[in-house]
Amino acid sequence: MVLFLLLSLPCAKRWMHRESFEFAASEASAEVDNGQVSRRPKQYPLLGFHDRHLESEYLMDLVVTSKDRIYLGLFFALLVHMGGVGVSAILYVGSRDKFPGYSDSHRAFVAVAFTCMALWPLAAAIITAQFWAARRKIGRRVGKSVVLVFEATFLLYLALTAYNLYNQDQRWDASYMRIVYGYGALGILLMVFCMPTMIVLFFVNLPSLATLEMTVFMSIAFLVVDPFLIDLGWRSFSDEQIKGAISSVLCDQFIDDETGDFCATYWTVVYLFPVILFGLITVMIAIVSLIVDRNNRRSFCNRKLINALQKQKEASLLRQRDEQESLINSIFPPGVARELTMKHSNEVNLTSSLATLGGSCGIFSQAVSREHQCVSILFTDIVGFTSMSQQCLPLEVMSFLHELFVRFDNLVDM
Repeated sequence: MVLFLLLSLPCAKRWMHRESFEFAASEASAEVDNGQVSRRPKQYPLLGFHDRHLESEYLMDLVVTSKDRIYLGLFFALLVHMGGVGVSAILYVGSRDKFPGYSDSHRAFVAVAFTCMALWPLAAAIITAQFWAARRKIGRRVGKSVVLVFEATFLLYLALTAYNLYNQDQRWDASYMRIVYGYGALGILLMVFCMPTMIVLFFVNLPSLATLEMTVFMSIAFLVVDPFLIDLGWRSFSDEQIKGAISSVLCDQFIDDETGDFCATYWTVVYLFPVILFGLITVMIAIVSLIVDRNNRRSFCNRKLINALQKQKEASLLRQRDEQESLINSIFPPGVARELTMKHSNEVNLTSSLATLGGSCGIFSQAVSREHQCVSILFTDIVGFTSMSQQCLPLEVMSFLHELFVRFDNLVDM
């Protein structure tokens, strides 16, 4: 969160802005003709595009397209918390009058549990307000702000969970914790109370930097800080304590030192397996996030490329339409040209049928008839006209005829 927040500062944005990338239409057309996108915006490792304006646009697009997944992530995080720590807290509150051992440690556990439970609805409300402000054009950085809110909520939840684990270990006897959760209580607590919420990161579509920050913080809190501070941590996995904790029923066949060491090593691996699995899943989440973020950025660039091609095509069709209208205005009298153009515009939707307007015979296929009296009709036989019309474009032929009859009119007027 700290690094992601620092990158959002204006000074950091100016310092990291090394490129002003534009998806040029001509380059986009050439790239599509070759079947691949050869020119893409440059990227920093984990930090996004060199063009920071493009990075902001990408974050906005990512948050908008992943809005449903973000809400589902918040809902499932609340659900798994209530199914784990939340149930224990509710039972403690409901039975505090009947539970003689209810003490300050239980009150602290309940307070932290209900605080964690309130985090996710609060985050959903803040994110909803940000989307509402973006629709009203009040807020501009909805992409970064939504990611920051989700990451801050997740990190605060992890910090409270780590504190709760430390508080339980300090206020309750380690032997009591082992009776409740077994000798490998550390791994059980991590897998039951932390892992379900962490798995939410698998399907919440966030930038890889944000996900990586959360997984690093999680690893430091639950694999370094807490295990070194609590009695159920790494110090409880020494060979002497393992040998003393293992039941004689399990190891009564091991009577010498060699077999006793093997027994201790075996059960150490068994007790550590949940902790190792916790670390592996954390690494998997980080790797999957990197792959998904890379694919998301590639898809974003492809969409920008398609938009550039579409704008190029629309501009070309509009230019063709203007050329056709200019030709009609030069051939026909103003009233006839205006009526012909309006008649065609009424039949074709300009915004959704640009291709029809750009056709070679879209307007010329219309007929406009007028009654004229006292006119002279000129019949001409142009030598070589057939062969010439086959070698030239229709518009060039019409321009030639127009020029020919204009000169004839000038001769008549003389």
